Amino acid sequence: VTVSCAGGSDFKAELPISRVTKSGKRIRVTLKGLRGGHSGVEINSGRVNSNILAGRILNHMLSCFQFDIISIDGGDKGNAITNTTVFELCVYNENDFTDEIASYIETVKNEISFREPNFSAEIVKLSTTDESCSVFASELKEDIIYTLACAPNGVMEMSAEIKGLVETSLNLGILCTAEDSLVLHFTLRSNKKSSLSALEDRLKMFFSKLSANVKTFGHYPPWEYKDNSKLQDEYKKVYTELCGTAPKVEAIHAGLECGIFSSKIDGIDCIAIGPQLYDVHTVNERLSISSTEQTYKILVKLLERLK
Repeated sequence: VTVSCAGGSDFKAELPISRVTKSGKRIRVTLKGLRGGHSGVEINSGRVNSNILAGRILNHMLSCFQFDIISIDGGDKGNAITNTTVFELCVYNENDFTDEIASYIETVKNEISFREPNFSAEIVKLSTTDESCSVFASELKEDIIYTLACAPNGVMEMSAEIKGLVETSLNLGILCTAEDSLVLHFTLRSNKKSSLSALEDRLKMFFSKLSANVKTFGHYPPWEYKDNSKLQDEYKKVYTELCGTAPKVEAIHAGLECGIFSSKIDGIDCIAIGPQLYDVHTVNERLSISSTEQTYKILVKLLERLK
């Protein structure tokens, strides 16, 4: 039974795209096979964000070779840890460049293999001879690599009040090369309004140095723990009677409908329950049928008690 949740918001930064034409060979690099997952529930599980990983790899290559960026894209949901990122580059020493990036990716793969056993990368040569490539201007290239390598991402603070609970976090869920801008979409979460606001301000300050257009939206309130909840007590009794063991009472670092209800209805007493879900916000998301049946029986019994 869940008795508290985080509030959150979305933060979008748009870097205007300016392009120049360079002559070189095009390659495409795809980072894939990462576990991904829910950016609230799984944010402290060590899962690697492919957009952030792309920044690390590009930053390394910047110290070794000249290259330019044609496009970079990863993720389509702000609240999902990105598991695939694709970037196309214009390179000027193709064989040496591809050898080095493959070698560095292999180093990263070995480093994260325990957390991300299925991570892989695909490097494809897209041209056999030099051709004209429309690439990001040098300043934009440096800005996006700087952003991906240095912008905050992941767990910012753990709760000092509830053991094991992430208090504040953010996730770069979408990185998109649009027609005239490079879009970065973060999902922010916190169980404290003041901390969420401070994190928004931190991102605004970070991107102000890059001449980005930024906006925040999609705000939803946290649901604060209520220590004298009669509904919690009744639910725990029913659950224990039907299941033979006491339920686990927890707070969650994700947004729930109870946050909306509690912010609009003074004095409301509410809980959040449901069947067991696995790998939420991934292509492997699934629901336990037996748990659904159990949840139904508990709910019916609880409603009878509440008459």
